Amino acid sequence: MTKAERKRIAKIEKEQRLALHRLTSKKERERIARRAKKARKKLKSATGFIGDVNEPGAPGLPLTQAEENYRAASVAGDFAAMNSMLPFGPNNYRKSTPLGKYRFVVQNGAQVWIPFSEQDVINFLNGPWLIRNPQTGLAPLLHPRRKISFDKAAKIKKLTKRFQNAARKFRNTDMRHVSGFNVGEYTYKSGLDSTWVKVRAPVMVAVAIVASVYLGPGILQAVQTGLAKAGAALGVGGGTGAASGGAVATGTTATAKATFASKVFAGAKTLSGYVNNARTIKAVVKGEEIPPPVGVSGENFTEWAFKVAKDEAIKEYGRQLTKKEEADIKKEIRQLQAQLEPYTKNVPLESPPDLAEPLKKIQVIEQEKQAQTEQILKIAVPVGIAFLAMRGV
Repeated sequence: MTKAERKRIAKIEKEQRLALHRLTSKKERERIARRAKKARKKLKSATGFIGDVNEPGAPGLPLTQAEENYRAASVAGDFAAMNSMLPFGPNNYRKSTPLGKYRFVVQNGAQVWIPFSEQDVINFLNGPWLIRNPQTGLAPLLHPRRKISFDKAAKIKKLTKRFQNAARKFRNTDMRHVSGFNVGEYTYKSGLDSTWVKVRAPVMVAVAIVASVYLGPGILQAVQTGLAKAGAALGVGGGTGAASGGAVATGTTATAKATFASKVFAGAKTLSGYVNNARTIKAVVKGEEIPPPVGVSGENFTEWAFKVAKDEAIKEYGRQLTKKEEADIKKEIRQLQAQLEPYTKNVPLESPPDLAEPLKKIQVIEQEKQAQTEQILKIAVPVGIAFLAMRGV
């Protein structure tokens, strides 16, 4: 890809993200601001290690064992270890908390501070800990799927230059040698709404809805377990998390769980009414509508989940979707199906009692087709391999 083409794509995506950001209503922005203010107020009264990290000034010596562990991780630039000890987020860091508060070594009884390199900055900004913040509703500064090469390279260099200038200005025995890198700047107000974030939220809800309506309580429970263990069930948009092949936004609060459950319940009620409608049943029987799914894998599940996710996305965006957004939704559904397959493959289908009988009968037929296909593949693939081997291919 040429430099001009990369710039053109970056410009288009920037415009798309800005347009999505403007869709947030004033009322919603005010609600988000109130929640963020409440979270910051609560943080000011934090005690223990979290409280110490948020106190101004350098840590006193000697360090506690927790502080020493954190210091070692900070010096190593091991943000994953740091995040496991004190997660980067509104419940643990204030906006003004410097990321490098423990980034020092002790020499002759003095704290010698180690500035951040450009790679340190890149590692932090592109880490899976920078997730959509359920307190502020804001998306990551860097999305896990985006490419640093042309996405944020200039910004990272600018930030790093600022840190290096600070390092030259103060002695390495002065905490200000590293204090310009404030973690809250990124966890509280990082970036614009990501297209991926907006796509992932309705996809997660849609997958749970389709499982609820067609596949029964056993598979639904397995789906919920898979979403939770994948870190996906509730983080993005107040909902899932892990990005397929990347970071995942996770939601763990009771409010987030309740919101997710209420969306699934309401969506399942709507979808159930649609699929049990006489017109829909007739269309399915005649082959004019997608057959009901018999498991989380397969194209039938993909298509039903797409129909639901598309409706959810339109409600969330407040407009019709672009072709690219529709393609992104389908891509996310397929990736999520692959993630959930290990959790559902051994769980038997149990059609919900309120599913129309004609649809249950079609599910039986679809199961038989699937079994026949699997049997054919079991025979055909080894035979094909043996045939090719005999021909010396």
